[in-house]
Amino acid sequence: MNKMLKILLLLVVSLFFGNAIAQTNTILMFIPHEEVYYSEYIVMKEALEATGYTVDVRSSSANPSSTYMAASQSTIEITANALSGSSYLQFTNQFAELFGSPWDQSNDTIPVAGIAVSGLIQDIADMSAYDALIVVGGTGALAYRIDANYSDQGELSAGEVQNAAEKLNQLALDALSSNKPVMTQCHGASLSAFWRIPGTVGPGAESLGYSLVKNGYVTGFPFPASLLTNYTTALDINPVAQDRVTISSPHSSFYDTYGAPLGSGMSKILTTRDWYPQSIGYAAETLINILRSYPPISVLDSPINTLIIHGGEVDCSPGSNTDIPCNFGAAVENIPADYLNIAAVLQADSPYDHINFIVNDVNIADNPLPFDINNLSSITNYLLQFDSIIFFKHWSTDITLELQQAIVDYADNGGTVVGLHHAAFNQVINANVNKNLLVQLFGVQSLLSTWSGSELESQNLTMAQYGHFITSFGTDSMVNPILSPTNGFETGANTSFSTQHAFQIFDEVYRNWELVAGQEFGLGINQLTPLLKNDVTSIASDTQQDFAGLVKRYDGNLDGTIGQIVFMMSGERTQSININHPYGQLIRNSAAWINLDKTVNQAPTITSFNSVSVIENQTAILTVTATDPDDDELSFSITGNDDDNLFSITPTGVLSFITAPNFEAGSNLYTLTVTATDNGSPVLEDNQIVSVTVLEEAIFFNGFEEL
Repeated sequence: MNKMLKILLLLVVSLFFGNAIAQTNTILMFIPHEEVYYSEYIVMKEALEATGYTVDVRSSSANPSSTYMAASQSTIEITANALSGSSYLQFTNQFAELFGSPWDQSNDTIPVAGIAVSGLIQDIADMSAYDALIVVGGTGALAYRIDANYSDQGELSAGEVQNAAEKLNQLALDALSSNKPVMTQCHGASLSAFWRIPGTVGPGAESLGYSLVKNGYVTGFPFPASLLTNYTTALDINPVAQDRVTISSPHSSFYDTYGAPLGSGMSKILTTRDWYPQSIGYAAETLINILRSYPPISVLDSPINTLIIHGGEVDCSPGSNTDIPCNFGAAVENIPADYLNIAAVLQADSPYDHINFIVNDVNIADNPLPFDINNLSSITNYLLQFDSIIFFKHWSTDITLELQQAIVDYADNGGTVVGLHHAAFNQVINANVNKNLLVQLFGVQSLLSTWSGSELESQNLTMAQYGHFITSFGTDSMVNPILSPTNGFETGANTSFSTQHAFQIFDEVYRNWELVAGQEFGLGINQLTPLLKNDVTSIASDTQQDFAGLVKRYDGNLDGTIGQIVFMMSGERTQSININHPYGQLIRNSAAWINLDKTVNQAPTITSFNSVSVIENQTAILTVTATDPDDDELSFSITGNDDDNLFSITPTGVLSFITAPNFEAGSNLYTLTVTATDNGSPVLEDNQIVSVTVLEEAIFFNGFEEL
């Protein structure tokens, strides 16, 4: 889709839906009037505020809310130390790493006076002033279920509790309709299950309406287990008791019956399991990932124009010169995937999203190509039309430095570049034929010079950045929580120190993956952020497990325009690059993780004549003119065909003979190449061949004096 059209579309949507698109950096947090679990409140609030959000704390009463923690875990420190296999030190390190500031230990102790609130939840008209809705847990939250069973809470009457419960239901519907996330914690997680979709009705517990998350997935306080399974069974929901955070989507009747915009709220219903500070930090980062990485619904509703750069179809026949080697034989089940498999995944009707890709591809071994592969401006201009690029070429042959630089520049100006599997296999043939610039972009490489073989391995791909659009959008029914890796994660990973989401894959693993020099892990600009981690133990180093999936927010020239880089290690087998495999959804998400606000420099266009006739014995020829869509400053130069140095041009485009031509002493027909160059990023140019014809002065009639 044309970039300007997307920007205009977003502006139009913003006009009609206000803050449904633009973020306010304010979170609405509801706490029950009594029995608020302190760790769930304070860790979540502090994490969000440390990250730059304002938290508006509301309740069903304007008076302070009472708060508590279990007698055996009466402080944040004791509670963090109580998580099996973890510690308070790990929590404080987690907090500082994820949220950018140290944990304030003065918050470890429960406040005697309770928790002050800014006002009543009943006074909030809608979610237009907020980016997300959070319901804090504790046993007091159970009173706010939509279950027709309300009772007094402190000085509040049952009617006031019911009014607050119904307001929360309305705000949740409004948030999701506006494509904003909602999170319910621990005991409060049951509220998501009991929120109803207006206009629906079913048997038993569904007589008040279908659950907002009917047929979806939730976690919540699981002790005893029946506490979670009883209500999820009655409301037709899938419980995931061991999961620390579950992301799910609204039931289909939210769109069909209630009339919410199609796709709004998808993968934006979060439920959390427990009260451990580590789990709450994990949940907070999951929410922040959703807020910061999910594209607006207007983008996902629009066609996404994606380019696959490759080296041709796979051919496992004897003697073939295929770009992708058939390392595991020519049996059907072992033939490696090629660009056609990626195209099929993008063009498929995914059951987990409604994204529409316009798929383009270019085999850079072809001749002719739609661009000059040795001309940076030519390649750059070609890439401008695409929203995202997937690079899927194995060997370095046919890859020029100009092609690599154009891809880097594309990312530097806000583009999305996805590398799969052998995209980072670096065959360094010489200084001009390699993938050196590309692997610097991806952050990792497998060098041919250190190649030590590969294997097909069954592995768990653990999500090291849960909540990120790539790992979370449309994946709620395809992942299962497993124990966190015993050797931990790299800096910047979102870890719960207990269970993480994961899925299984059987795919090729190179033995010699390495971090490219100068790369580092973290959450900052130009840092590698962990996305996936595998558990393969046969590779040379455990560190390589962290290369299974990486993302980077890229700003090479530090001008504030951020591009998106994705690298995922798997991608050898056709069974992996398949719409019916979780990995296929991650590929779709990667190609759709685009930046609507990216600035794209466009090349100038020379507008002056390419042919001119001049009279002998004078130097003036013409002034070369050009236009630039970005209003960049332009300069002009002679870049070709002036082998005898006959011409000069000023930076403003005035083209002249250095010495006035003599008709009797020259060829009288000259060609030269002039270039208009902008000062944008990247620097772009337009070239034009100009023909100059010299005419004999005597052929011109200068008036009656010549008669």
